[in-house]
Amino acid sequence: MANEENKQKTILESISFDEARAMVQNYRNTVGGGSGAGANEITTSVWFSLEHLKKIYVILETEKLLGKGTDGVRVYFAKYPNGENKDRNTVVLVSTFEEQVGKKTYHRDYFESIMKDGKGMLPENRGVLCPPEEGCDPTSDILK
Repeated sequence: MANEENKQKTILESISFDEARAMVQNYRNTVGGGSGAGANEITTSVWFSLEHLKKIYVILETEKLLGKGTDGVRVYFAKYPNGENKDRNTVVLVSTFEEQVGKKTYHRDYFESIMKDGKGMLPENRGVLCPPEEGCDPTSDILK
C-alpha cells in the first residue's frame, strides 16, 4: 500500500511513485505485451550505469562548448529487429540541439560528432535490458 511519501513529488518536480507505477503497469499490459504468460520476460526497463551516464554527459557538454548547441537527449522507444534480442523492447538515446525557427524552438536530433577525436554522441543503445540480463530487480515495487 502506498504511503504519503510515495505520493510526493521528487526534487526534480517529476511524478509520484504511484503515478510511475501506474504508467509502468499500463505499458506492461498494453505496449509491452500484456500481463499473461511470459509477462515476466517482457523487457520493462533499460539500465545505464552512473559511469555510462557520466560519459554521455561529458560528451554532450563538450559538444555544447564546441558550438553544436547541444541541449539534451531524446529517448526513442524501440524494439530489436533481429539477433539474440529479437523483438525485445529497448531505448535509443539521441543527442539534440536547439534551433529557432521564427518564434518556435525545436530540439533537433543530430547524429554526427563534432569532436575532433570522433568520439561524440552517436545514437546510444548500450544499456542493460531488464529482463533478460542479470542485475534486474524483479522485486521492484514499481512492477507490482
